[in-house]
Amino acid sequence: MKIIAPSAGSVPDQRTADDVINIAKRLNAQLIVLRILSEKETEAEGEQSLRLFVENGQRENLNP
Repeated sequence: MKIIAPSAGSVPDQRTADDVINIAKRLNAQLIVLRILSEKETEAEGEQSLRLFVENGQRENLNP
């Protein structure tokens, strides 16, 4: 099973990332995060948000 989670906004949301990761872990699902950049955001800001999901997923031993 795969879960696709969109991520948008200028500030990564720790609680949302944790909730999505916990759901994926309970379902033993692969988590795919789609980062949507606004015209004002840089790639570095988008990568920061994705890094939040990666680091939290690794901490929770989420399947890659």
